[in-house]
Amino acid sequence: MALVATGWWGLSSLPDASSSSTHLKTVVAPAPLEVPVSAIPAGRNASSDPDAWSAMDSVSTAGSRFRDSKDLRAFFDRAKEVGGSAYLYYATKARGRCLNVILLGNMKTEQMMASGPEGQDTVRMAAWREWSAPCARFEGYAISQEEGNQLYQRLRDADEGPAAQFFKASVTSDQHKGLVRGALESGSPELADLVAPRIAYLAKDPPPRGATEAETKAYAKWVQAEQTSWKLAVCELGAYCGRGSETWIAACMATGECGEGNYRRPYRYFFYATVADLQAIAARRDAIVEAVRARDWAALGLAP
Repeated sequence: MALVATGWWGLSSLPDASSSSTHLKTVVAPAPLEVPVSAIPAGRNASSDPDAWSAMDSVSTAGSRFRDSKDLRAFFDRAKEVGGSAYLYYATKARGRCLNVILLGNMKTEQMMASGPEGQDTVRMAAWREWSAPCARFEGYAISQEEGNQLYQRLRDADEGPAAQFFKASVTSDQHKGLVRGALESGSPELADLVAPRIAYLAKDPPPRGATEAETKAYAKWVQAEQTSWKLAVCELGAYCGRGSETWIAACMATGECGEGNYRRPYRYFFYATVADLQAIAARRDAIVEAVRARDWAALGLAP
């Protein structure tokens, strides 16, 4: 059975959800403020020297190097060596993207993909090979819980770089909201993409201790839907969601459509999503884009 089918991607196609009501309406990326108000410093942009990496490089610079890398093991090693919040963040993303190869090796990962329904689709299989190719040299990497914990601890401890404060365990909820507002106001799509998955936890508190199982499950489903809405919204606000991105490969594996903008076709973003859920996600996505443009933080649950 292929990795996709066993839930490694956590997605499956939902062709009966392709009604026009769930398609994205045209949106315009928010214009930067005349004087951006950001709680997160912009960081250092890349110099003309491709070998001049710095722990103070911006999230945009680190993200571009991650995205353009043909050898994610080399990127991973260099990012850990340089340090700084931006590079350590993308080091964790490289490790996560290549986890299949780390755990199974290149050949076994390929065999498992080819054995499932996705392996019978030449378009999806070609896209998966393209996605997996930069991970090839991760084969044989000595992964362990301790190694992973050390990497995440370095990210939490990092004081250099534009996103350092965002990963601090000591940051309060109100401070976190300020950092998120700063990221969204900064005009940096990469910063917006970095903060998007965590916004749900700031916008709505979890059920109290002693909550019923139904309340806990409802909150978990709401978080997944809210995270999905934000992920799709930041794509429309300028984050890179094209070929080679996580958003692109997820939509490709789920739907078989592997061209640019494939994420705009609704599909089952998580296993128990219904058609009504997809319609709600589409509506929330559009509302997020409009609220960010208007700097309407109350509508996003991010008011000071």
